[in-house]
Amino acid sequence: MGFSLLARLIAPYTRREWPGTWRLLRWLQVTNSGADPAWADASESIVRGKWHGYRMVLDPCDWMDRAAYFLARYYDVPTQLAMMQLVEPSDRVVDIGANHGMLTLLAAARVGANGSVEAFEPHPGCVERIQRQIELNGIRHVRLHEAALSNKTTRATLHFAPRHAGYSTLTFPEGEAASTLTHAVEVNLIRGDDALLSDPAPVRLIKMDVEGHEPRAIEGLSQIIRRDRPAILCEINPCCLRSAGSSPEDITRVLVAHGYRGYVLSERRQRLITSPLDLDEQPTRTIDSLWLHPGSVAERRFHPVMPVTQVARLGKAA
Repeated sequence: MGFSLLARLIAPYTRREWPGTWRLLRWLQVTNSGADPAWADASESIVRGKWHGYRMVLDPCDWMDRAAYFLARYYDVPTQLAMMQLVEPSDRVVDIGANHGMLTLLAAARVGANGSVEAFEPHPGCVERIQRQIELNGIRHVRLHEAALSNKTTRATLHFAPRHAGYSTLTFPEGEAASTLTHAVEVNLIRGDDALLSDPAPVRLIKMDVEGHEPRAIEGLSQIIRRDRPAILCEINPCCLRSAGSSPEDITRVLVAHGYRGYVLSERRQRLITSPLDLDEQPTRTIDSLWLHPGSVAERRFHPVMPVTQVARLGKAA
């Protein structure tokens, strides 16, 4: 069955996320990256996002874009629910590892024309896609930086899979994953403080997903973190961190040193679930983590969705 016919038959159902949607998407291998070649006949499409209202440029040959096509939203629910709780009009948001701009668009919708979004992405193809998203929607409050954030200004090699730009890394991994990273490009690395401190507007949220480079990016943001105490949404991927010569402990160590408390994010039926990150038991699988500084604007905004027992547990551990 061709993509166009399948889209006409299935998308009206899956975009409403009625019962059985995810079972149907798995059966059709929509969310299976290994099935990308089977979707080679799919053409680029434009879909209006149901959670932010902007039009998204999507390539259904890539599983993340394919999922966004059939759902009319980015697939990662916990991160988006947290962003919608934490970000308000006129805020300043930083998106590090912006990829195709799915979360950049959500941030732009949340902050509105009086706010601002700083999007950092080193992959040239992704930069082009984000620029198209910005122009297609007439967005003027997103500033796009073609660079990766690190703890120093230099050049580095970005390795990536040609058909799946979401998997790119500054550190070449070992094992099976390495076989997919057949392309490489030289990119700019800059310190976040150097790019962000000149604007006195406080950063309210930093979202970070940089495939193992998180500890270095956080180190390069130390002044912004001390000045603004933003909420930090950070993927913790033990495998990528090990490939980069790091570990989840390196992330927790530096953020705890800044006075932050960590939470693990998950969701059930599009309701956000939070639990304190146990610093004595580091994650062995990839998790979405949220870091809040006690007494910060971000903590006050997020407090209503924290179960009372979990807030109490975290307080006792402090």
